[in-house]
Amino acid sequence: MKADIDSIADGYRVHLHETRIDIDASRKLLEIISPLLEQTPARICLDLSETEYLDSLGIGSFLSLNKSMKEYGGTLVLEKISFKVETVLKMSHVHDMFEIVH
Repeated sequence: MKADIDSIADGYRVHLHETRIDIDASRKLLEIISPLLEQTPARICLDLSETEYLDSLGIGSFLSLNKSMKEYGGTLVLEKISFKVETVLKMSHVHDMFEIVH
């Protein structure tokens, strides 16, 4: 998985260059984000503008990251999500668990 990580005022923006978040991409996503979590940023913004497919393991990864951040008061933000990804999150009844910025 290719990802660009940029520092922002209160944390990090991670632009994922991945069209599918599935089992392999989910593992790699956690590998990329875990070192950032150790620094307890206030926000991690995941730019999902290139992502068109999200499976249950991808949802699980987002939920795990969200839980880890909330444990210390941080926020996981999903940015620029596609209609397809947003639909999957809504159908899975987890849409309201995330801060989503279009």
